[in-house]
Amino acid sequence: MALQINDLTDISQIILYQNQQDADNLVDYLKRIENWRQTPEVQLKGVYIKVLIKPKYTVIDKKWKNICIAIKVAKDINEISLHNLNVINCHLQRKNGFIRKNSFPLHKNPLYQGKQSEKFGQRER
Repeated sequence: MALQINDLTDISQIILYQNQQDADNLVDYLKRIENWRQTPEVQLKGVYIKVLIKPKYTVIDKKWKNICIAIKVAKDINEISLHNLNVINCHLQRKNGFIRKNSFPLHKNPLYQGKQSEKFGQRER
């Protein structure tokens, strides 16, 4: 199941990494998952970057954790930024069948508290 990410505001961390040994496998993988146009060899030129995307908050779900591995094709590694990652194919990856639930409720989550205090601070100004 593929989906597009158009808004990256809820993503806390994007890790870019390249594995040169995996280049051939990556091309095959891209050909399987992407909708290539008439000239795939032109699109295959450039740098292949695997992107591991982690959401800010743990998604409480019985089967899926919202950790995505996405592939972005770029001519240059410097081209990759939060802004131009806005349309990438992203695949939900099963993580041990179940995800770990938060050990504390959402309102006690430090990330959530930080976000709420930011909102509160803006209201007071």
